[in-house]
Amino acid sequence: MEKGNDLTSVFSRISQVDKILNENLTFATHDKYGYLTVAPNEIGNTLRISMQVKLPQIMKKGDLFVPMCSKYNLSISPVKEGGTRAHQHIFDVSNKAMLGVPVADILTSFMTGVKELVEQEFELEK
Repeated sequence: MEKGNDLTSVFSRISQVDKILNENLTFATHDKYGYLTVAPNEIGNTLRISMQVKLPQIMKKGDLFVPMCSKYNLSISPVKEGGTRAHQHIFDVSNKAMLGVPVADILTSFMTGVKELVEQEFELEK
């Protein structure tokens, strides 16, 4: 986990690690479905991006975040403290789609969606 919002830098480092792993290991893949994993919901490119974001104003207005999450194919869930109690207003935002979606599209959609959520949060704070 890394603090900050420079997803491009993080993605670049992860891509380097992925390249090294693919050069040295064999993964189960399918021409049509991509990487095959033990979790059926993660078949495809297996890219899971997540970011923790504080969104107190948006969460008070549930009708705002649902359309944004749908538009950018994002999942949002409260961050748990010690596995039980949710941190106040801190949420884990992650991508939903992996199957049939290019990695670049997932990264772009995720960054745009999180940016829009944060901009909407600042707007509501005014």
